[in-house]
Amino acid sequence: MKKETNLEETRVEKKKKTTKRRNIKIAIEGPSSFKKVNKLLTTRVNNLKKKNKEAKEIYSGIENGSNSFLRVKRTENTNFDLTWIRIIEDTIPALDEIIKNPRINTKNVSNIVPIELAKKTNSESIRHLSSHSQFVKEIDEQGNVIPNKILNIETEDNYLTYENKFIATLIRRLVLFVEKRYEYIEKYSPLRDYEVLYVKNKSIINGVEYTIESKVISSKISENTNDKQVASTTFMKKISFIRKYVKYFYSSQFMKMFKNEKNVRSPILQTNIIRKNPRYRKCYELYRFIETYDKLGVSFLIKETFDKPEKELEEKYKNLALMNVLALEGSEAKIPLKKREVKKNTRILKSIDDDIFTFYPLGTDPEFIRIDEDYINYKTGKVKDLKKKPKKLERKYDIGKYLNKGKIDKDKARREELLKRKKLEQIEFEKEQKELKIKEEKERQRLALLKQKEEEKRRQDELEKARTFVKNVASTDLKENEENELLNSDVNEETNLDN
Repeated sequence: MKKETNLEETRVEKKKKTTKRRNIKIAIEGPSSFKKVNKLLTTRVNNLKKKNKEAKEIYSGIENGSNSFLRVKRTENTNFDLTWIRIIEDTIPALDEIIKNPRINTKNVSNIVPIELAKKTNSESIRHLSSHSQFVKEIDEQGNVIPNKILNIETEDNYLTYENKFIATLIRRLVLFVEKRYEYIEKYSPLRDYEVLYVKNKSIINGVEYTIESKVISSKISENTNDKQVASTTFMKKISFIRKYVKYFYSSQFMKMFKNEKNVRSPILQTNIIRKNPRYRKCYELYRFIETYDKLGVSFLIKETFDKPEKELEEKYKNLALMNVLALEGSEAKIPLKKREVKKNTRILKSIDDDIFTFYPLGTDPEFIRIDEDYINYKTGKVKDLKKKPKKLERKYDIGKYLNKGKIDKDKARREELLKRKKLEQIEFEKEQKELKIKEEKERQRLALLKQKEEEKRRQDELEKARTFVKNVASTDLKENEENELLNSDVNEETNLDN
């Protein structure tokens, strides 16, 4: 009896628990459940602020601080491009036929083998034996020729043709083409509606600065999009169908023959088979299509609306900030996870730019900036997620980050100005150096010409001196000769008289 009563009690308790769970589920799923809970929470926090003096002071510190609130609604819509699916679907039968019956080049291979290993001979083997008598073993009494070796004729099938290599290349490209789109579309094609609440507060309470940033995101499947959901499901079914066939082609026996072969390169050669055979022609058109088609196949239309909450809602968001402050200061963590202590020794790197390049007019306070690229990249990385053209409410919510971004952009512009100035000064310096070299070259040429003229003049003077010397010597020799001739003539006359 006791056992039966215990069983009945457990059953009753289980029923109560299940009914409680159902009631909770129904209450949460109801349209006004969140509003009721929100109203209840707001009244309790308001009562706390009225009755508790400390809570009121903390709330006034939050209210007097910097508050910014933003509510964003986002809806998604998609549009599917079926062009690439139709082209691949039209080409699948042709690819299937080619893989099942690939083109084969048959050729005869002749080898000289011992007679016992010969499998096939023909008239060519006989002609070869008649011209190579060294392979004749003996001739019997009846005149039968018994060879020692003979020319064996075999046929070989060659699958490694250019057309088959082209088909293998097409299948490899097709696998990547389909797989990339399938993975992305499967992950991002479901349509969802998002609503995001941004709460930001910066306040000073009892001499302590608090910064609160909160973001609440709700997402659900888009409403009134049954047609779009059906289109998305149909689109994914088509891609799955194509993907199944492409994977079958990739793991086929045909592709195993080309596992060690490289892809053919573009442009594809227009052989007679590729140009005239309709199956290969379709494959060629598909190859050209996937080489030029770089779209995803799905376009997304995203609509966003930015709303500023009403004053009543702002008070509720400030209550949320109050609870966040109390959550931090109201209790301490009891389970330490990790303790870390880091000592950093910093130093300032010197640069030649510290003395030369500053940005200030003469007679005013100097304004220096850091121009190293690593520092600029570090600062830019902190604001890289900000939009280039934000809405007014977005900018107001993240005003600090946008002001910081403006300062970073200003520093970037100054850095560009500095680098431009350095470049211009370098160009000017190189220009001056070039002009100086030209002047030095001209001066060197002028001195060389002057030296050449002086050398020419010195040589002319020496020649003139040599001429006068020769002229003087010649004149004295001429006088001496004349005198000698006169003496000789006088002596001859005297001798003639004596005779």
